[in-house]
Amino acid sequence: MKKLILVTLLCLSISIFAQSNASMASVLQKIKSQSKIDSHDKVVYDLMDEFYQKNLQADNDEVTPELTHRIQKAVSDPNTKNIHLLYLLLMYQQHISQTVAEGKNSDPVFQIETMNLLESETKEVYGKLPAIIYIFKAEALDSGKKGRKQKLPLPMD
Repeated sequence: MKKLILVTLLCLSISIFAQSNASMASVLQKIKSQSKIDSHDKVVYDLMDEFYQKNLQADNDEVTPELTHRIQKAVSDPNTKNIHLLYLLLMYQQHISQTVAEGKNSDPVFQIETMNLLESETKEVYGKLPAIIYIFKAEALDSGKKGRKQKLPLPMD
């Protein structure tokens, strides 16, 4: 129950994260302090890798019901180790899904900061990165470039 409340608060805090990098890191530290860190437990790493293999590499780009079930099971299990990494991935994915569903542009600062945190935290725990992090980070950096281009004034002839 505690984790469910934490996940709900995490999802509701996305607007806070988008406003302040320090705030984002602070919330991550709180989540991390409640997570059990174990570099030998590959459950979360395997979920991230499966997300990449079955969804981004597959013809169908939707999350499979089986993977959704495994993610939900991991999130709801109080014994899941390295859960802070899964929370970061889900927070990023929710942001992207929500902006697409609402027809809005995503927040590149939020995307980049989230992926930087996920990258550093995953390296710290596992010493390596699953492919999904490289893909999402490239997507975030590309989004940041587009955002900067849109803010530039058009040259005068």
